[in-house]
Amino acid sequence: FKEFNDKISNYPIFMDLKKDNKKIIGIQLKNGDMYILDCNGIVFKGFPIKDCEYFNICSFNNDIKYFNLIVGKNDNFLYNYIIKF
Repeated sequence: FKEFNDKISNYPIFMDLKKDNKKIIGIQLKNGDMYILDCNGIVFKGFPIKDCEYFNICSFNNDIKYFNLIVGKNDNFLYNYIIKF
């Protein structure tokens, strides 16, 4: 699994994608870095996202070929990242 140099600031968010039996974990560190990991602890490509204030993981589609990562940053904007498997 992945080890972090900084402390985790909030409880991790777990998402179980039942259709493909895939699990992901969203973790935010105190320094504002936000990571998405697979169930083996591998960090998804393109992470961490810097300056993350809040985040949530969801799926706006019924197909679950991808999921949405909604991130609130300290610039007062919301960002919708599409994460594909």
